[in-house]
Amino acid sequence: MNTLVLTTDDILSAIQRFDGVRLAKRTLAQWATAGVVVPSIAWRKVRRAPRLYSYADLGRARLVVRLTRQLGMTLQDARDVLAALDASDNPLHDLLRPANAVKAKTMQAVCVMRSGKWCAAIAQVGDTDYTLTSGEGQRRFEFGSADEFRFPLSSIVKDYPAIEREKVRRVRGRSSRHLRLPTPAGPFLGARSEAGRALAMFRTFSEARRPSVRRR
Repeated sequence: MNTLVLTTDDILSAIQRFDGVRLAKRTLAQWATAGVVVPSIAWRKVRRAPRLYSYADLGRARLVVRLTRQLGMTLQDARDVLAALDASDNPLHDLLRPANAVKAKTMQAVCVMRSGKWCAAIAQVGDTDYTLTSGEGQRRFEFGSADEFRFPLSSIVKDYPAIEREKVRRVRGRSSRHLRLPTPAGPFLGARSEAGRALAMFRTFSEARRPSVRRR
C-alpha cells in the first residue's frame, strides 16, 4: 500500500463513513493540543496551520472515538490508555501502520477498569489471558471479566485500502500522481524520512492545484 498524507477533512470523512460518528474540526484540534492524536506528518501550533496525518494517526483517532463514545472516557483517560498501549511489547503506534496491517489483524486492545482507573494492554486474538501494567506492577489476568472491553485492531486496519481508494478518487488530473508515495523522484528524492517525503509531496500537490494567473 502506498503512503498517503491525510488532511483534517480526510480524517473526519473516514471516521464518519466507517464509524458513523460526525466530528467537528475543532475536536481534532483539541485532540492534537491535548496530545491525544497528534499529526505525525506536519503540524505547527499556530492558527490555520495545516494538520497532516498518517494512517497510524487515523487509526488512533478511530480508537479514541470508541474509547470516548462507547466507554465514556475523558480525553485524559484516553491519552493514558494510548500511552499504555504504546508502551506494550507490541506498540500500538507500530501496529497501526499499513506495513504492519497483517500482524495488527491478529491483535486487540484490552481496556479494564482497575481501582477506579483505566488500564490497557495489547493482546493477541485467541489468548486466554493478558498482562496489565499498573501502580502495583505487571499482573496477568484471564479473559472473562465483566469489566473488560476489547477492541480488535482488525476493525481499524481492514479499512485502509478503502480509505486510500477514496482519497485517490477525490484527487483530479495530474495532481493525483503527485500525491502518491513512495516512488523516490523529483523533490521527494532528497527527503531523508517518510515524513519529509510526505511533506514535500503535499507541497507539490498544493502548488499543482493552485490556479495560474495570466498576464495581460
